[in-house]
Amino acid sequence: MRVALIGIGSRGDVQPLLALGQALTGRGHETRVFAPASFRAFVERHGLSFTPAGFDLYGLTGQPELQRRPSQGLRGFVRGVRQDAADQFETLAPAFAWADVVVGAGLVLAGPSLGEQARVPYQRIAYSPLSAGAPEGPYAGFIPVTGLSSRGWLNRLLWRVDAWLWDWLVLQPLNTGRRSRGLAPVRSAWRHFVTDRQMFGVDPALIGTESLDAAGAFVLDDGRPLPPALEAFLAAGPPPVFVGFGSMADQRAEPTSKLVLAAARAAGTRLVLGAGWARLSAVGDDVITVDDIAHPALFPRLSAIVHHGGAGTTHAAARAGVPQVVVPQMVDQFYWARRIEELGVGPKPLPKARLSAESLADALRACGDAAVRERARSLAGRMRTDGAARAADKLESVARRGA
Repeated sequence: MRVALIGIGSRGDVQPLLALGQALTGRGHETRVFAPASFRAFVERHGLSFTPAGFDLYGLTGQPELQRRPSQGLRGFVRGVRQDAADQFETLAPAFAWADVVVGAGLVLAGPSLGEQARVPYQRIAYSPLSAGAPEGPYAGFIPVTGLSSRGWLNRLLWRVDAWLWDWLVLQPLNTGRRSRGLAPVRSAWRHFVTDRQMFGVDPALIGTESLDAAGAFVLDDGRPLPPALEAFLAAGPPPVFVGFGSMADQRAEPTSKLVLAAARAAGTRLVLGAGWARLSAVGDDVITVDDIAHPALFPRLSAIVHHGGAGTTHAAARAGVPQVVVPQMVDQFYWARRIEELGVGPKPLPKARLSAESLADALRACGDAAVRERARSLAGRMRTDGAARAADKLESVARRGA
């Protein structure tokens, strides 16, 4: 079986596909990863074939000069997504010409259309359960809101606005591409993009239900040791906290870095600061700044983990059995923040817009509560470790059924 794995977006969209690719190649299947060019070294380091495809999200929104001018970054994102929606009908066509099954994660906007034309099964991977419930489930779209009831009229209205935003963003280039390939236009960009063939790379223990067809997270065996400087820092004192916001941009990186360091010191703990796309940085005997660290090697050695609420980081922290503080900023991050609070493995979410040194210090102190720490350890024991293998099983079944 030949499987094309397409990931367009941030590292959180691409990395789980590498775990799935390794599971498939271990069974003797051929795999190719299609992702933005900046991921080439990352993909090839894990022994998988790579083909560049898709727009560079970091180039559009993550560079420091764009973070200082967020309106410019937003305009670049809109232009980039629209252009890529049109370009994908050409750049992703080789994946569908080669593969028996195509898997897409992130902004693979043309995937369902190309699969329809080529009569090749297309399987979307979702890293949160929310697209299964829209518009009935809790809102998690473009508009940064939290705390809504999934049954409220405002929740339903926000889903409708979100669908309109998707149409405004990509419906025209999507239907132009479909017409160029002899396909009828679609009425809803969102429904077409999500498709009725989804696989959920989430853990049932974390989402709190077995009703969804959730394979579990796709865990990449990174295999890299921690840098010597970080090892020395960890050995020099009690377990520190980690603070990092992954692929989230921050036009105020220096004040945010100072805020985080002040919070850690107020809570009486040492700090491992993840630079991320925001390029956070701090200096001192009680802090070390790191970048591109293997989470499975670091997270179990911490006292608390503060992060943005990305699906991959949330799952990694849960597997480590360590309390979490979630600082959500967009889309499904608010859902994961709410789940961490509901599970009792972390305090209430701290939305980035309201983050302060005082509120973060209080949250770090709350992570030291014995009951919170015990619930975090218990959750870790219920997490699946075979999500990629389960997904590979399903893809083999999809290939047997065909388009």
